[in-house]
Formats: sequence, C-alpha cells, structure tokens
Amino acid sequence: MINSRITKFSVSVAAVAVLAVGVYGLSTGKRNSGLSLEYTPSPESVAGDSIASPEAVTGIPRFSYTNNYSNSRFGFSLKHPADFKVTEFPNEKGGETIIIQNPKTQIGVQIVVAPNQGQNIDITEELVRAEIPDMKISAGEKVVIDGGGKGLAFISDNEAFGGASREVWFVFRGNVYQISTYAEFDEFLKGIFGTWKFN
Repeated sequence: MINSRITKFSVSVAAVAVLAVGVYGLSTGKRNSGLSLEYTPSPESVAGDSIASPEAVTGIPRFSYTNNYSNSRFGFSLKHPADFKVTEFPNEKGGETIIIQNPKTQIGVQIVVAPNQGQNIDITEELVRAEIPDMKISAGEKVVIDGGGKGLAFISDNEAFGGASREVWFVFRGNVYQISTYAEFDEFLKGIFGTWKFN
C-alpha cells in the first residue's frame, strides 16, 4: 500500500514565514499504479501558521495575472499577479517546490514537482482513493493536461491548510505535479492554473 503523510510547513521569505502549506506524500508500495512521490520540506522551511484576511480573499477574483514565471527545468510557464513573489526550493527527490505568494496579504499557492520514474499515468479520484484510503476527497473534477493526460482537482482535509485544502494533481512527461493551497484561495489557484502552459 502507498502510505500518505502530511507535512506542515511555511516558507520563509526574507526571514518571515508568510504561507502555511502542506503536502500529501505518495511513496512506492505494493500497489502497481506507477505513481511515486515523496516530498520532504527544504531546510529553508519553518513551522508556522498564517492565512489571509477575509477582505484579501474577497478580492481574489479581481486579480490581474500579468507577470510571467517560467520554469526551464520542467518546461512550463504561468502568469501571476505583479505583487506576488516566486520562490523555488529543491527537494530531496530531485524535484522542486515553487511558492507563488503575496507577502502582504499572505495569499499563495504551492507547486511541488517530483520525478515519477519516467512513467506517465492518469491521476483519477479512484486511483487516489485506492492508494491513499485515509485521504478525504470531495468536489473532484477531471483536469485535462496538454497531450491528453488526465489529472484531478479536488478539495481535501489537509490539516496544514486549516482542515480544507484545494488540490490539483497530475503527471506530465514523467513528473508528478501537486498544486496545493487553502480552500479559501480556490479562485487564485484557478487563475494561476488557467494561465499554465507546457513548452
């Protein structure tokens, strides 16, 4: 069985922890789904909690996604609001964690990318439920990635996000992508993901 674990951390930018984030780690076990991921926070991460004010969350639909972020290593790009900062951290499994956040409002999203042993697989609700039976999934929606790969967008019970997280998981070109944020930041995640392109 693939075991799950939640890692709770917030990223320190300019020595200030501004975003509490968490990840469900998937690690290879007896099942043969082909899905393989385990994430460990980088040494720069520190423990802590924070969340945006209700006023900041209400303003999310009015964000203008104008600034470009490009990741040459994994071959994708996206756009984010001008007053958001992007921070990259390598992780132990040869992947990378990208945090896109506004230090003032504390609104942000985490993107964890990790190699999947070169395998491509569709991530479905059935697969996640089979591999991580203790993980709660609601409002599951299929996501179609470039090239026809299928992923899953859903709400989960990740305690690191106050007990309700918005997640988008998919595999592309042999890499697993886990995009996570607070459920309250759903509109921000949708805005970011709506600009996502693979090179």
